[in-house]
Amino acid sequence: MAKREPEFFLPARKRIAPEPARHRYFYGRFDVKCCHDPTKNREASLFFLSNFANAKFIVDGKSYATSEHFYQSQKFLPHAEQYSERVRTAVTSAASKALTTASGSPGIRLDWDVYRLTAMRIALQAKFSQNLNMRAQLLATDDAILHEDAPRDQFWGVSGQDMLGKMLCELREQFQKEDDAEDKVKT
Repeated sequence: MAKREPEFFLPARKRIAPEPARHRYFYGRFDVKCCHDPTKNREASLFFLSNFANAKFIVDGKSYATSEHFYQSQKFLPHAEQYSERVRTAVTSAASKALTTASGSPGIRLDWDVYRLTAMRIALQAKFSQNLNMRAQLLATDDAILHEDAPRDQFWGVSGQDMLGKMLCELREQFQKEDDAEDKVKT
């Protein structure tokens, strides 16, 4: 008896690969090629993610012009409060950062390598919680993987550990969960 061929064949299932994650890069105010990978572009529209972007917020009763002002000022607390105030009130974020390495500046706190993560979390939480338009812009990045394309920063930038991008993605996820929980309460 000859083997009978089936009268019809089911089409093979197409394997649908998950979409690759979208990577988005920020650093300055201009659309330029990335430092770490010239095949990629920095997006000027993402400058709001930068610690140098103007975004006033208050922590412990003190006002900060940018998250960079907050971050840099924390290097001198609690041992050099007057110098910390000078950094906090610097005219620009670049001036704030420059003061931390200026000759005559007091040394930074001994636990800075550990505390810097806490300082950045506080800064980002305050910046995006108190500036609702920036919070909305952060949420609008959806599930993109965010990267700071800092040319020389081996800790915060994408050329190193990419910690700023990771923290921004974590904060965005926190905000998404908060919004989802709030939506459930409303319904």
